[in-house]
Amino acid sequence: MENNTLCHRQYIDAALLKPSKYVSTDIDNEFYEMLRENIRHNKVLKPVIATRGLVIRDGYARTKVCMELAMPVPIEYCEDASDADEEYLRLSHNLTKPMKHFERYRAYQAIRTRFKITKCTRTDLMDNVAEYKTMIDTLGGNGKYFSRLNYIEKTAPLVFGNDEKKIAAYKKKIDDGELKISGAEKYLKEKVKQIENKKAIPEKVEVITDWVKLFQKDSRLMTIAETGLVDAIVTSPHYGFGRIDYDNAAERVGQERDVDSFTEAMKPFFKASWNVLKPDGSLWVVIGDCVREGEYQNAPENFLLMMLAMGWIINDKIIWQKTDPQPTSPFNRTICSYEYIYHFTKNKEFVYNRDWLDEIPDETITTYNHAESAYQLKSLASKVKNSLITTHKSSTAGIRKKCEERGFYCTHNATYPIDIPLYCILASTRPGDTVLDICTGTSVTGEAAVQIGRKYIGYDTNNQYIEVSKVRLEKYLNN
Repeated sequence: MENNTLCHRQYIDAALLKPSKYVSTDIDNEFYEMLRENIRHNKVLKPVIATRGLVIRDGYARTKVCMELAMPVPIEYCEDASDADEEYLRLSHNLTKPMKHFERYRAYQAIRTRFKITKCTRTDLMDNVAEYKTMIDTLGGNGKYFSRLNYIEKTAPLVFGNDEKKIAAYKKKIDDGELKISGAEKYLKEKVKQIENKKAIPEKVEVITDWVKLFQKDSRLMTIAETGLVDAIVTSPHYGFGRIDYDNAAERVGQERDVDSFTEAMKPFFKASWNVLKPDGSLWVVIGDCVREGEYQNAPENFLLMMLAMGWIINDKIIWQKTDPQPTSPFNRTICSYEYIYHFTKNKEFVYNRDWLDEIPDETITTYNHAESAYQLKSLASKVKNSLITTHKSSTAGIRKKCEERGFYCTHNATYPIDIPLYCILASTRPGDTVLDICTGTSVTGEAAVQIGRKYIGYDTNNQYIEVSKVRLEKYLNN
């Protein structure tokens, strides 16, 4: 678009002018005060550029000052333009100004539209390649950055059901730095998979065999009639204070915003657990902490106090040490590399195998980690020392691949490695006993239990997780 067809300069009432939708109306207060004083003393030296329809293309701040001071504003007229050209002109005046992520994204798209860039365009063969590269370089950001913003822009309406308020709020969190772009993209990709899963997975998924029972049901409602009295419970309850999205978790358990709400939400789960656990049985709970609003929430400690108040006896406290932990955000503290494993009982007399380490059979079982792989049971002994278990963190890559081969996605990420339930089960049960997980997820606990001769019962409200559990345990469902 040419911008040199100017007719003449004249002065008009500033109130007659209106900003283009592509002109930024956000003005820094300090800059505005400096501009106001300059205009008050020196008049307006630089004219406002506007169309014949009195739409401002450049000079909104000067127009606003003139309106406030009741001064006429000098104007230079230019041609009307298409929306794309309007946006491009605004960009040419504002590229060097600070931009938020989605403003920069819109600028990037406008530049590509102006230069007619498509996926197949050879920019090196363009006649105006130098101008294009100068604008892109001035704008900042790289291809991956804009690709992620483009994915968010295109996918957010699908995930949030075209709810403009929710979409705007989500993008604002990204613009304000509350959400990282990579994390926002990852979240949306997982939500898209969950949406796709609804087409591929039945609404109700359950498994009932002699050795494995998987209930798509809230475990707060479990009964002895369903489970019988179980010998051990091994579980990791939903927690995360909004950091982890346990999709379809009963009443959004795990999304509590504070530790008091979390512990209150946990009470009915462990009251139901008490009711179905044998008097000499064991309850093992894997629980970690997280940082929210700049401080640790002390979830494990508060959870422990809640359990003691309910009448549970704390028999042991074990540290699960991860050799490859995730950094603890924000990055002004050490990396938290451990979680607690609490061993609770109902009575002081309970089943416990003190010699389990010496009695581990020299056998190989199967587990899903980065891929379906063999696991030597004897290797567990080298990972246990006193009250410390040291392992890698788990990976869901193997089970994800297996599920995709079945035509759906595994969207569950918060799993522990098979070492953890193996330790708990071997220490507190006998062959033929029944093991329960009240938050089964993708049934890593079940994978451990059935391969060492224990029956397994799992509860989860999410049909997608139960379907993944079927894939994980498929070898054992008919045996």
